[in-house]
Amino acid sequence: MIENLNKYAGIIPIVAIIVYLLGYVSLGSYLNSYGVDESLGLDFAVLRHGMLLSVAIGPVVALCYADFQAGNYDNVDPSTSPTLIHNLHDALGYTVLYSLSIGFVFFGRVFDMATAVMLIILAIGALLNKLPMNEDLRKGLKGLFLISPLFIFTAFTFLLPIGGKVSFYSLQLLIFFGCSCLRIYNKDHNTYQASKVGAALISIVAGAALFGGFVINDIQVRYGGELRPQTVYYLNSEKSKTIAVEEICREMKSDGSLSLRKIYEGGNKYYFLTSKKKVFALPMDYFEASQSLIPSGYPPSTANAKQAAK
Repeated sequence: MIENLNKYAGIIPIVAIIVYLLGYVSLGSYLNSYGVDESLGLDFAVLRHGMLLSVAIGPVVALCYADFQAGNYDNVDPSTSPTLIHNLHDALGYTVLYSLSIGFVFFGRVFDMATAVMLIILAIGALLNKLPMNEDLRKGLKGLFLISPLFIFTAFTFLLPIGGKVSFYSLQLLIFFGCSCLRIYNKDHNTYQASKVGAALISIVAGAALFGGFVINDIQVRYGGELRPQTVYYLNSEKSKTIAVEEICREMKSDGSLSLRKIYEGGNKYYFLTSKKKVFALPMDYFEASQSLIPSGYPPSTANAKQAAK
């Protein structure tokens, strides 16, 4: 066991670097979508984005390259090895099932068009495994079915509103297709490992950018996303008088409070989204306090309950 731990110990720093880089790309894409230009550096939000992204797409990448047979990654022509197509077909099914589960956690158990399409993919995949048919025909149908994620991703992009669950499912399908396509069609054994890694890196980096720009904004902050509730922030009475920006003054109440959604905290500034869909920043020391509502479903404390009873 100790030997196994020592064997994989060197991978840990590499994984940490990859998680950080993916988080950096994701957070940068998220901030760019709001026009925020900040030096990220060692921002904790980078690590948060990277960890969330790893949970979201890491299993999908692993499924694309898992052989389900003791990690045999021999590069073979799919025409002579139906096992490869069958394994990738199963990987697509597991990808859809995993995406549905994570989607329900991130976005709630809402049955919409995107969910229906993913369930149809799952059902077709199961039928191709179970229906009695000639094995060559089964292999051919599964091979054709493996390109369906590309067409479904295109359909989602053009036909359904971009954002939230639709973008998340589209991202998962795109990651699967990008990581699996060279797994099937590259036949040069000498360059196989390099092309495999290259395909994965391109897909994952592109996925990180899409994740930050279109997905994480709709995932609640308790899950590591950037969707925060609107909160009341109270400004310092003296410093609030120095604010002359009309857009901010319109949002400010008579008691010096701002009821806004914070989109980012960094560089000793808070970034807020106004009701006019504009972003402005104020130094952190301009604020004295904030007020949030207790989420529904949490019981009041014993002291509060006794006070209420009196």
